[in-house]
Amino acid sequence: MKTTILTTLAFCLFSATTAVAQSKNLEIKAFYDGYDYETYFFEDQYGQSYEFTTCAIEVLKEFELKTEKSINQAFLITYLQPIEDEEYAELEILKLKIITLEKIEFDEEDYEDEE
Repeated sequence: MKTTILTTLAFCLFSATTAVAQSKNLEIKAFYDGYDYETYFFEDQYGQSYEFTTCAIEVLKEFELKTEKSINQAFLITYLQPIEDEEYAELEILKLKIITLEKIEFDEEDYEDEE
C-alpha cells in the first residue's frame, strides 16, 4: 500500500514539474491598445502587436484594462508563453508595471529599403 501511495505521489509531482517546464515567463515593454473580444491588445515601441487572452486576477484588480482608462499607457509586461512552437499560442499576463516608453517612428521608405 505504501508503494502505491509513494508511486502515485511521485507521478503527480513529476507531472506538475513537467507542466511548469513547458512554459516560460517573458517580458516586453509595450503600450496598451485596449480590450476587445476577451483579448488584451498591446503594441511595443516598434509597432509589433501582442495579444493576451488571459490576465491574472491581481492585475485586473490593480489596472482597469477592460475600460479605456489605461489605453496608450506604457507597461512592462511579464507574461507566460507555452514553450510549444505554436504560432498562435495563448499568452497570459502575469504582472504589469507602469513605465515610461517612447514610440519609435519609422518612415515607410526606410522599411522598404530593408526588403
